[in-house]
Amino acid sequence: MFEVATPRTKLVALALLAVGLASSVVEAQDTTQPDKAACVASYENGQNQRQEGALRRAKKEFSRCADPACPDVTKGDCTTWSAELDKSIPTVTFVVKDEGGADLNDVAVLMDDQPLVPKISGAAIEVDPGSHRFRFESKGFSAIEQAVVVREGEKNRPVSIVMQKPAGKGGGGGSISPATWVLGGVGVAGIGVFAVFGGIGLSEQSDAESTCAPRCGDDVIDPIQTKFIAADIALSIGLASLGAALVVGLVTGLDSGPEPEVSARFEVFPAPGGAVAAFGLRY
Repeated sequence: MFEVATPRTKLVALALLAVGLASSVVEAQDTTQPDKAACVASYENGQNQRQEGALRRAKKEFSRCADPACPDVTKGDCTTWSAELDKSIPTVTFVVKDEGGADLNDVAVLMDDQPLVPKISGAAIEVDPGSHRFRFESKGFSAIEQAVVVREGEKNRPVSIVMQKPAGKGGGGGSISPATWVLGGVGVAGIGVFAVFGGIGLSEQSDAESTCAPRCGDDVIDPIQTKFIAADIALSIGLASLGAALVVGLVTGLDSGPEPEVSARFEVFPAPGGAVAAFGLRY
C-alpha cells in the first residue's frame, strides 16, 4: 500500500532538505574557508603595533595571522615575526617582601595605572620595553610604586620591593616626642627653683622669728613673702610641666601618627597677700 504525498507534505520535505544543505554549506565554509580579511587585518595591525613599541599586542596579532587557516602569504611572515617577538619582548619578575623579610604573594600589580596581574606567582611577566611605573597593592600594607626602565630583549628583570604596614597599624608604637623631654626638663627645673626659694624663705623666716618677732618691719617681712611666692609659682610650673610631659609622652609613644604640636602659656596675677600663677598647655 503506497501513500500519496500531498503538496503540503512535499513542501515540508523540501524545506527540511534546504535547511540541511544550508547547514552543510556553513559548516564547510567554517572549516575549509578561512576569513582572509581577518588574516590580512591582523597582518597589518601587527606590523603597526610593532613599530609603535607595543610588542605584546603585536604578538597577539601575528598569532592570529599565523593560523594554519590563513593564506600562505600572511601565514609565513606572521609565523616568523611571532618567533622574533618571543625573543624581543622583555620579561620581569616581582620579588615582594614585608618589613621582616618574609615573601608576599597576595599582591596585585598595576603597570602605568592599568592592571597587570591580580596576584604575583613568581613567574616571569611579559611587558613592553620602555619606562614603566609599577604599583603594588596588598591588604594590610601601604601601596607602593616603583619606576623601572625595561630594555628590549631583557629577560627575567627582577623588580624587588619591601611593603610596609600603614602608620598606626604596625606592631610597635611611635617614638617619644622631643616635647616630652622639654616639658620634663621644665618640670624638674621648676621643682628645683621651688626648693631653693622655699629653703631661703624658711631660713629668713626662722632668723626673723629669733631676732625681731613679733615686731619685724616690712623691710624684713616683704622679702620673705616674695621668696615664698616665687617658690609657690615655681612649684606650680614644675608640677604642670611634669604632668604635661607625662600626657605628651603617652600620646606619642602609643600613636605613631604625626607628632602633636605643643604650646605652653604662663602668667602671674596679683592677688591679696601674694600672687596667682596660671600655666596653660595645648597639644
